[in-house]
Amino acid sequence: MLEIDDFTYDAGNLAMSTVWSGYFRGIYRANLAIENIPNIDMNENLKARYIAENKFLRAYFYFTLVQWFGDLPLILKPLSPDEYKQPRVPAADIYAAIIQDLQDAAGVLPDSYPATETGRATRGAANAYLAKVYLTIGDFAKAEEYAMKVINSGVYGLYPDYAKLFLPEGENSIESVFEVQSTALDIGGAGSQYNEVQGVRGVPNLGWGFNRPSDDLIAEFEREIPDGMLPFCM
Repeated sequence: MLEIDDFTYDAGNLAMSTVWSGYFRGIYRANLAIENIPNIDMNENLKARYIAENKFLRAYFYFTLVQWFGDLPLILKPLSPDEYKQPRVPAADIYAAIIQDLQDAAGVLPDSYPATETGRATRGAANAYLAKVYLTIGDFAKAEEYAMKVINSGVYGLYPDYAKLFLPEGENSIESVFEVQSTALDIGGAGSQYNEVQGVRGVPNLGWGFNRPSDDLIAEFEREIPDGMLPFCM
C-alpha cells in the first residue's frame, strides 16, 4: 500500500499482480466449464443455465481487467501449453467479447432463484452489467436501454433503510442485483477485504475508512435544510 501511496509500484505489486492472476484464473475456469458442460449428460435447461452463468462470470472478470489494464490477451477457450504466450488485443475487442457474453447470458438466465441458490447470476445481473459496460464505453443510449430493463423488471427496488443496507440484515436485499456470497473465516481463505478497507470508521465501526469522499465531492451535493433551520458551513 505504501508503494501505491507513493506512486512507486510496478507490475510486481501485490495489489496489481493478484488482480491480474486471480481474474485470469477465473477466466480459465469459466472457459473450462463453457467448453466441457455441453458434453455432460444432464438436463438440457440446467446445462444451458450453467453455460450462461459461466459466460456472465467470464464477462465479469474481463470487465474488471480491461478497466484496470486496458489492452489484454483475449482468451475464450482453454489453452494448450504451446498457446500460453498470448498477445494483447485492443480494449475495444475485449469490450465486444464482454458484451457478447453478457447478451448470451441475459438470453438464458432466470429472473430469480430460490433461496437455496442465492448469489447466482440472474438476467437482471447480466442486463445491469451491460448497462455498466455501455456506460463505460460511452454508448449512453444502450446504457439507458439495459438499465431500464433492470428497472422495469419489477425484481428490484430501494431498500427501505439505507443505514442498514451494508449491514448483515441488508445482505441480498431487494436492492441487490449481483452480490458475491463471501464467507468470513478466522484464518483467511475466503471473503472479501473490500468492505473492511472501504468501510467507514466510527460508530458502528464498519472498516478502515479508506477511499473517503473529498470535500470537493461533498460540495457537489445539495444539503436539504429542514424548515426552521439555518444552513451552516462544514
